[in-house]
Amino acid sequence: GAVLGFPLLTSWAMKSLPVSHGAVELALLPLATAGFAMFRGGECPSLKFWVSSIIGSAAVIVYALHLGFGQLQFADAALLAAVLILGLSYAEGGVLARELGSWQVIAWAIIIGAPFFMIPVGLSITAEMLHAPLQAWVSLIYLSVVSQFLAYVAWYSGMAMGGIARVSQVQYLQPFLMILFAALFLGESITLFTLAVAIIVVFSVVLGKNASVSKKEVHPQKMMNKDA
Repeated sequence: GAVLGFPLLTSWAMKSLPVSHGAVELALLPLATAGFAMFRGGECPSLKFWVSSIIGSAAVIVYALHLGFGQLQFADAALLAAVLILGLSYAEGGVLARELGSWQVIAWAIIIGAPFFMIPVGLSITAEMLHAPLQAWVSLIYLSVVSQFLAYVAWYSGMAMGGIARVSQVQYLQPFLMILFAALFLGESITLFTLAVAIIVVFSVVLGKNASVSKKEVHPQKMMNKDA
């Protein structure tokens, strides 16, 4: 889900969708993660938590509408599926990280997913790739080592320590961090409206992280015996 399903669905969908649709996708991801945390992680967020989460989602959705959301398309179904897949993957990874450790979880995910990557990657290799500029190779290495591995190590470790639902609220900051880095590296402008919405989102994240989340212990062996 994390290393194959989500990247594949979003990459395909965003070929034909505007950026505002991706912003809405990111707004729904923390809610999906918190929802799956209830079923897979045994967590029970409080009313304060859900209120803060709804505020964060609403703020990002309003921002996306301000950008010009446009009409719903078939690719939006792929984005919705991607959100559900990654929300479940985050919840499962957070639970597994408590047992295996954060880096082991993502390492095994990459190993299991590797056979599905090798054939399409092998078929797409061309001689022209060998002449790609250094900047392209550095970007590829960064995506492979940092985005796809080290970032997940930190993410699953944080969920294992702080709780899946509570830590999931940090995802509301992602669209605005993207805007910040776009301004730093690509020279894009940041509007006052963007800053105002970002402040609201930060407030909702702080409120959600301080909200109480009760937890029931989930024992995988007992669940397996019950299923059997």
